Amino acid sequence: MTPTDQSQEYYYVNGFLVISIDAPAGWAFADHLKYQGGGNQGEYTEVLEWMEPADTGEEEGYWDIRAKDFFGVDNSDDELGVGLGLNGDSLTQGREHFRICAQVRQEWLTRGDEIEEPEELPMDSYWIHKDKLEEAEEDQGGYWLSVDPADESNERPVDIEYVSEDVPGNMRFYR
Repeated sequence: MTPTDQSQEYYYVNGFLVISIDAPAGWAFADHLKYQGGGNQGEYTEVLEWMEPADTGEEEGYWDIRAKDFFGVDNSDDELGVGLGLNGDSLTQGREHFRICAQVRQEWLTRGDEIEEPEELPMDSYWIHKDKLEEAEEDQGGYWLSVDPADESNERPVDIEYVSEDVPGNMRFYR
């Protein structure tokens, strides 16, 4: 998130990642917004499926990731099925988790065309109100905030940098 002269109350969002995880079932669903240069922000849906070592021949389990350049909550069963390999129960579960991701996005982000500012902000951009960044760490001219209400004892941890690799664009992770 980068402060800008365009708005005194909002900061431009360079990257935003929400992951809704059902670790026992071996599924996770993500909404990923990522700055791609030239003033463009890409919107992606990601599906993560846990692969057990016994099924893959690997020493450890891992998350298999599938990404598409649309946001999953508003898409057809065909798009989610063909594009992301969801069907039956996984499709139903995916729709539920994508709704959770959309709700989190709506709680945190505001589209540029929904903000009243002296100068018009780009319609297809996302912004965050500065009050939501009170707990954020400032670093290299931007802000980093990680909100993780999940239990840290997860047997199937998710590495957000690994999840983000499959989506084109630039996003920095600070710890």
